[in-house]
Amino acid sequence: LPANKVKTRQAIRKALDHLGCPSMGARALIISDLPEGKGMASSTADIVAACKAVAQMVGQTLSAGQISRIAGQIEPSDGIMYPGVVCYDHRRCRLIERLGESPPFEILAVDLGGAGMYHRDRAAPYCGDPGAAPAGAAFGGCGG
Repeated sequence: LPANKVKTRQAIRKALDHLGCPSMGARALIISDLPEGKGMASSTADIVAACKAVAQMVGQTLSAGQISRIAGQIEPSDGIMYPGVVCYDHRRCRLIERLGESPPFEILAVDLGGAGMYHRDRAAPYCGDPGAAPAGAAFGGCGG
């Protein structure tokens, strides 16, 4: 793995430990079209892929919930380990609600350059009923 793939390395180690293979090691090659540093969940995608590859390598499986917990030990993550559209607490790395399948839609994305950045000071998105939202809750960011 390239030196900048620290989170992927951590995911491999944590998945091996979780699956009862702490003395095993692994080599990995990442091939991805996701741009890094643009807020498109590239590091979460790497973590999920690493966990699934490790599990397959040792003949076991990891549930989406188990992968979510492993990812949460590494960084705030997106809920992309779950199928369909979900409301996901990215800071606590826990599923809030499954929302079903996404309807067909098209997205136009314009990249003006630069890199995305995660701000720990922002309020976590709230995906439930707006009338029941905690004070200071932010809305949006509740998809998979």
